[in-house]
Parts: sequence; structure tokens; C-alpha cells
Amino acid sequence: MKYYHGSSKRLKIKTILTATKKSTDFSFELSTIDEAIVELLRPEKYLSRLECLFMADDVDSILELGGSTKYIYEVEPIGQVDSSNLFWLSTAFSVNDTSTRDECIINYWEGTSVTHDDLLFFTDIDPDDIDPDDTDPEEEDSIESVTERWEYRTKSFKIIKKLRL
Repeated sequence: MKYYHGSSKRLKIKTILTATKKSTDFSFELSTIDEAIVELLRPEKYLSRLECLFMADDVDSILELGGSTKYIYEVEPIGQVDSSNLFWLSTAFSVNDTSTRDECIINYWEGTSVTHDDLLFFTDIDPDDIDPDDTDPEEEDSIESVTERWEYRTKSFKIIKKLRL
């Protein structure tokens, strides 16, 4: 799998970046309070969103995830890589009860895929209206445009290539 990172800073090839507190260049933006709730529910085996570098698995996702597209790099993670489905994080803070919110946050941390029943419960989208064969995330009615927004986190990576866009 290839990983990409968007940055507002020009970086040299072979540079190794290591996360520090708030060194993230992009992530799904949350309020400070919501981010604290997400962190409180983080299982110990997963990297904190507060001390990691964010990556995407395709260039188009960088901007959608809140990253800069001034400079885009292909990167090679060093060490642990965690992946999370952002459907759960965006859904967590739109539900009305804390139990369901917490379940969504745990699903985010665990990288849980979204099921047909999840769409029925958590959205006003009727899964029967979504063409399961339409996997183009650019299409507003594709299943993947709704359920397959992944972020990847690591503590450190090496810049291996600058992309010319």
C-alpha cells in the first residue's frame, strides 16, 4: 500500500518526520472537547490522534481529510500504522446519546467497516438507493463516498517522493 502526506512545508526527499504534540498537518477536525472524548476512549494499542502524523491512501483524500495540498509526498511509514474509518468519527458527534457516541468512537478506533444496518441506523440514506456496484467515491450516491473515508496514523515516516500535481 502507498501512503501520501500533504504538507504546507517543502520537505527534502529522505527526510524522516517524527510526530510531536500537535505536529499533525491534517486530520478530521474536532473541537478540543470532542478530541478529548475520542482520546479518553482510545484503546492503549492505538496511536493517539494528538501525537501522530496523518497519511492518506490516495492523493485525492488529503484535501478531504483537511490536509494541505501545497506539497504532496509519498511517504514510507516507520513502525506502527493505524487505520480508522472516518464515517464513525463524523457520526459520533451527530448522535443524541453518549452510549451510541461512544460506540461510534470505538468503531472508529477499531477500523470497523460500515454495514447496511449501520447506514439505516446512523444516516438518512437508504442503502437500497445506493448502487453497490458504483465504487467511485467521486459519485455522491456511491456507497464508498459515504462509508469509506479512511485516515492512517503513524509516529514517524520517511519522505520518499514528491508528487508533481
